[in-house]
Amino acid sequence: LKPFFLEAVVLRGLRASAAMVVPMGGGLGGGMMDQPMVEPPPELLRYKPATFVITIGYVVVIIMGITSGSPLFNDIFPLIAAALLTFRAPQCLGNCLLPFMVLAVMTAVLDIISLIGALTGDPGAAHYFSTSCPKTQMVKLSHNTTAFILPNHKEVMIPKDTEVDLQLDVCASAGYLVTNIALLLSILLDISASAIGWRMFKTARASAENGQEMPNMGMPMLGGGAGGFGGGGSG
Repeated sequence: LKPFFLEAVVLRGLRASAAMVVPMGGGLGGGMMDQPMVEPPPELLRYKPATFVITIGYVVVIIMGITSGSPLFNDIFPLIAAALLTFRAPQCLGNCLLPFMVLAVMTAVLDIISLIGALTGDPGAAHYFSTSCPKTQMVKLSHNTTAFILPNHKEVMIPKDTEVDLQLDVCASAGYLVTNIALLLSILLDISASAIGWRMFKTARASAENGQEMPNMGMPMLGGGAGGFGGGGSG
């Protein structure tokens, strides 16, 4: 009888859980799923060309990073947020605006830290845009090495542990200059996206004070109106 008793307890628990479920069409927000899609207000739509340019810019920067061998993975997150703001504004403006601004600011900080490291490291700020920066470095051979003496290409054997001058040219690498330019463009995009996100946020707040609705499931915009996020009701 024990299995039947356990089954009865489980069924009783399932019935109790089902009784506590709130139907999707009612309850929270007065049936958010049933409300019509709200178009973004004109005050926010005027920023769509700017977010489109930022989206394209991030795509270009990411492609430059990939081709140079130093992909800027930080830019993927503001790219996604900017693309959603541009191409799916009615569905996600209310949920994407603040993340877009925060991600842009965070990415700007990380990229600026990377720029400081590039300017203060080797080869340094003086060669940031250089295509050649030869440097001689003393190294010790770890094993016997065959070398050729110019102009006759005479072959000589250099024994292990011999210190020799090795000429290095970091700037001559294929992706050095492209990586540095991509980093600067990324910082420019980050700062522009942060400024645009802040202006859109302020515009949305001003629209909320005028009773505009958030273009996301009919929710009141950023705390404005009755029953919205942080907004008081009629009482």
